[in-house]
Amino acid sequence: FLGRLTLEAGDADGVKETEKAASIAEKITRLPGANFSDRRNLGATLAEYGGILAVVKDDHANAAIQLTGAVGILETLARENPADLLTRARLAYAYERAATGAEVTGTQENLRRAIELFEKSIATTESLIRDDAANLSHQQTLVKQYNNAARAMLKFGERNGARDKAAKGSALAARLVAADPGNVGIATMRVSALATAADIENKSGQFENAIALAREAIAANARLPEQTRIGLIVRESVIGAMRSLGEANCALAENMAPSRARRSNLLKEAHTLLVQFRDFKRELVDRKIDARDAGKAIEEIDAELKKCDALMVRVAFAAG
Repeated sequence: FLGRLTLEAGDADGVKETEKAASIAEKITRLPGANFSDRRNLGATLAEYGGILAVVKDDHANAAIQLTGAVGILETLARENPADLLTRARLAYAYERAATGAEVTGTQENLRRAIELFEKSIATTESLIRDDAANLSHQQTLVKQYNNAARAMLKFGERNGARDKAAKGSALAARLVAADPGNVGIATMRVSALATAADIENKSGQFENAIALAREAIAANARLPEQTRIGLIVRESVIGAMRSLGEANCALAENMAPSRARRSNLLKEAHTLLVQFRDFKRELVDRKIDARDAGKAIEEIDAELKKCDALMVRVAFAAG
């Protein structure tokens, strides 16, 4: 837990804290009297550590060892005691972390594996909702899992599947927010769900839809408490919405019928948003957090900025 908080605050030393936790958890299971709960805790800790190694450290070989171990331990415990809800919740989390570890490699084979694991995490959480309906945290978890599956499907090229998962996540998040407007965790997940939906529409060429969803995500983020907004994960979500909005603005300005004033406004906003996205990714690189993915995103956004700025010059020249 301390390691995760440290990372969310933007400090890569959170990896070391989680490594210590995994080592301690493993030692406990070797002690006389170690029990079911200790093994469950080890599985959960290995899942956390493996996910961090994959995403933050780009250490996929070691991550795979931790994640395979986590899933194996928790699947065994779930078979031993299928009525234990906490074990099933930890297993759903382990599937999710293993899926993320596969996803970030970017290969088609691993993306396919990631989708399979995200589907397992969804199915496991849906079973928890069925058997533990009073615990609304399962539904909040399901929003995140729908969102993660949608993202992986989009990378894999399954846009229809991605749109379906994103729609389910956004609809569930909206219902949960309506039922409990003061729940910051749920409101945060809604920002992420809307940002993913915007990304899908943008990459599908549905630019007006992308713009509407991205603006909705940014507005939802603005309603969060300041202390929540400064967290790294929340910033990642809203900055993604900004990227989708900027790219959709640029594409719309390029392809729409001539309306110089609107095209100019769209492009100016696009430039501002894309620069903000690039600055955030540079921050991640400087902090050595998710550096490989962030570096790739910077290259992509530099190319997008070059295109949009050139279009802005053409629009201004035409206006002159």
